[in-house]
Amino acid sequence: MSSIAYFTRSLKKGDKEISIWIRVHHRNSDLRQSLHLSIPARFWNKKRGWIKEPTDDPFIKERLDKTEAVLNNLKHQIYAHLLDTGKLSSNDLRAQVNKVLNIRKRSIKEDYSIFHQYLSHKITDMEEKCFLNRGEPYSKNSIDNWKKFKALWSAFEVKHFNRHLMFDEIDMSTYYLFMDYCDSCMYKKSTKYQYARLFKAALNYALADGISTNRVHLNRNFATHASCEANKGVYLTMDEIVKLMNAEFDRNDFRGRVRDYFLIGCFTGLRFSDCSSISINDIVHMEIDGNTHSALIKTQKKTKNEVAIPLLTNDVEKILMKYGGRMPKISISGYNKYIKEICRKAGIVSRIRTTSMVGGKEVVRWITKDRLISSHTARRTCITNLYLSGKLDLKQIRDISGHKSEQAFSRYICLSQEENVKTIFKRLVQ
Repeated sequence: MSSIAYFTRSLKKGDKEISIWIRVHHRNSDLRQSLHLSIPARFWNKKRGWIKEPTDDPFIKERLDKTEAVLNNLKHQIYAHLLDTGKLSSNDLRAQVNKVLNIRKRSIKEDYSIFHQYLSHKITDMEEKCFLNRGEPYSKNSIDNWKKFKALWSAFEVKHFNRHLMFDEIDMSTYYLFMDYCDSCMYKKSTKYQYARLFKAALNYALADGISTNRVHLNRNFATHASCEANKGVYLTMDEIVKLMNAEFDRNDFRGRVRDYFLIGCFTGLRFSDCSSISINDIVHMEIDGNTHSALIKTQKKTKNEVAIPLLTNDVEKILMKYGGRMPKISISGYNKYIKEICRKAGIVSRIRTTSMVGGKEVVRWITKDRLISSHTARRTCITNLYLSGKLDLKQIRDISGHKSEQAFSRYICLSQEENVKTIFKRLVQ
């Protein structure tokens, strides 16, 4: 009597990916094989050893249907093999798995024991939506960042080793050498540590996939975040926000939409990814002491946290109604391309002294504020102006911004030393 079942070994829950295994019991043999297929944990029924009923989400449903078809096909192929031959060895099982899943006969560990090849494999999975981030497909921007890291890593290997490195060859000296290479490429400190985070993430993924046993990234000296630099970015004052609101654009001018996106970020502190999905239905009205107040309730795409943002004016509602109650879709690249020009047109051109680490060296420059503005400046603007108002404590501002850690939150209060001293004096004399 033969039996075929599927199971998982992972204790992960929710939207975290779990790998599916097959178990074949035939006569006195009990064979097990990883399929290198994965699905979010919440869609697997451990008792039945099968996929749960499809979800309403069309993307997830399509993915589960395809996975279910593969599992059914594999079971059919193995039973057919048993009927033909009456036996099944571990090599036979592996051959059937490779045949159905179209996997090369060389084992996955051998294929991807080279770090560079594993990066290529992971990026392909991201593009094909087979590898998810908290249950959601990776954005195009995230995938582009992974591709940039892969290209940088290739150039690094060529310069220092003239070959691709295996996972077990990567140690702390490799990490230090890579960070020095980023300095030699004249990357800013923030960019350098962004690549360090991707480096660590790739090592983590390989460890979770069973491709590598290397745990060098768990070393406390494997730093992925820089210490705060002297200037943490710029923000717009309330007067500058008014200038931006008064800037005039033709009805069909793309720059007008970019300006409105930026203003919503200034009023709400939401990230670009959240601004692009808000609608008039996200705004609620409430009665407090006989007065009507408005708040925007939104679940943040990045953290999955729900935030309640008080709206002190009706400017956000006005902007939304201009577009029929929902913000129009624009690209982040188009946003960042035009926001500097828009701020320059609005007269936001005061000179700013900047200090940054470029290529491992401190660089001091004086440049106009418009050149320092990007999509994320809007979020910094909201948080900094809330802090300067003195009406809310830091915990209340963090509840609005959705920051989990105080360290991450502190980077969004963009005050110069002079501004910081003035704020301290104002609060002392209150």
